[in-house]
Amino acid sequence: MSKLNELVTEFCPDSVKYAGHSDIIMAVTNENDDDVCKCVAWLGNESITVSGHAAIIHHNQNAKEVQCEIVRILDFLTLFTVELTAELAVRKKQYEFYRDKLLCHQFTTFEYF
Repeated sequence: MSKLNELVTEFCPDSVKYAGHSDIIMAVTNENDDDVCKCVAWLGNESITVSGHAAIIHHNQNAKEVQCEIVRILDFLTLFTVELTAELAVRKKQYEFYRDKLLCHQFTTFEYF
């Protein structure tokens, strides 16, 4: 830890936050509205101290197996959504067919569907 980090920790122990490599730091407050919620990624190798008026998003973007699993799940959900959309379209046509038959009194005998 750098000397500056040690000093900040010593003088402000309750409000110290640390950002590590690849963490995203977001300005929660600022002197102008345009910079509120602006984000930066810390790419340094050491941890740094961050203002108490900042949000830190910790993540592990190097976890390739986790990313692959997320992609697999999203691909499955996309395929599932396509299948459900097709099924709903078929069911809608079926509903319209029988609705039209009922409204036009075209049933000559009771039909099971």
